[in-house]
Amino acid sequence: MTRATVDDEGDGELHPHHHADDHGGEDLNKTWTPDNRPADWRRQMNRWGRCHYARVAVIIAACALLAAALA
Repeated sequence: MTRATVDDEGDGELHPHHHADDHGGEDLNKTWTPDNRPADWRRQMNRWGRCHYARVAVIIAACALLAAALA
């Protein structure tokens, strides 16, 4: 089942939710536009960017460790 995250509690935090069908057919995977983006969109994008770089660093480290173990 597809999961999406939304700030449905208005607290600025993203909360996991089930497939869009669980919400009366509402599409939770819309693209942000200047008209519909959340007020804290910049903070959310910065948080995503930090998590992305951390994830890439972990992947690179894992590949380096695997290469060292196989050498």
